[in-house]
Amino acid sequence: MDWQPVNESILDEALAPNETQKIRMKRQDAVQQGAPDPVAEIVTAVPAEIRSRIAAGGRTRLRGSEQDIPRELRWVAVALVRWRCLVRFSLGVTEERTADWNRANKVLDDLSAGAYVLADDGGDSTPRPHYSGRPIRWGPRTRNGVM
Repeated sequence: MDWQPVNESILDEALAPNETQKIRMKRQDAVQQGAPDPVAEIVTAVPAEIRSRIAAGGRTRLRGSEQDIPRELRWVAVALVRWRCLVRFSLGVTEERTADWNRANKVLDDLSAGAYVLADDGGDSTPRPHYSGRPIRWGPRTRNGVM
């Protein structure tokens, strides 16, 4: 599996050119007024959220830097960046984009629950820790007198 960084070039992938131009103008206005850069906050928050969801699932090892995500989840990052930028800068959100955002959030939920497993590039045939399909048991186990 290939891990790729998420940077501001994702805006060109996520948004139409006229939307990107409007966002850059509003971004410049916000920064000139002394506010933190909203686009930079969004672009750094999205991979952090994806990586935390991967870690929460416990079935895939994190690779790369804090801005790297699996290439397989690039579309999730695009959907999240698109949604957050459009909402932050009060631009129009279509039903198709809302559906993309909902699908991306479903994948994030599945990652957290361990239901979505990414192929691991560590050389093993299965990601570690491996889930064999047995039901998970919580709490103390009885071992019939064996410690």
